[in-house]
Amino acid sequence: MKLLYRKRSQSWNLLRRLRKFFYLERVTIVGVQGTSEDKKFAAKPTRGNSNLVVVFGITILICLFSIICLQATETEYQFKGNHFLASYMKCDHDALIDLPALREAMLSAAEKSGATVLDSVKYEFTGDGFTMVILLSESHASIHTYPEVDACFVDLFTCGDNCSSENFDDALRAYLKPEKVSSRNLIRAAEIEDALKGVY
Repeated sequence: MKLLYRKRSQSWNLLRRLRKFFYLERVTIVGVQGTSEDKKFAAKPTRGNSNLVVVFGITILICLFSIICLQATETEYQFKGNHFLASYMKCDHDALIDLPALREAMLSAAEKSGATVLDSVKYEFTGDGFTMVILLSESHASIHTYPEVDACFVDLFTCGDNCSSENFDDALRAYLKPEKVSSRNLIRAAEIEDALKGVY
């Protein structure tokens, strides 16, 4: 009987400590000294389940942080990219020599492809020739114009598969209005393969 009493007393003391830590609301626990201990708890001011909520919230935040870190470490960058090459012929001459507008058209086309523009550099040649290279987070885009024959070369190289060379091409065609386009899309990895090519 004494041993049973001692075990119940130890269990009661453990529950009392846990309850004191979490400031739980009054509950009735049947034990050897249940009635007297309940009165003691009832006399103490409580804060509801505030500490329990805080501990639970911290636990959730730690779990979310762990998941985010795990996903970040699992991110792999493949050695793969898409390279769009095109020759635009018989372009709108005025659009080709309006260099400020052409620069904005190139930047807009790069953004419409889904790429992230980091910086750009340009050079204007005598006779309205123009070269521009756009530095992208994914790689680069460029244009080289030949206004004397109303033509230009363009290209867009992006790593991964998240950018659209079609959107880039459509945007530049809408501005330059070429009558003929020869294009090729290469998949570049350890080996280089043709993805799409054509003459329009």
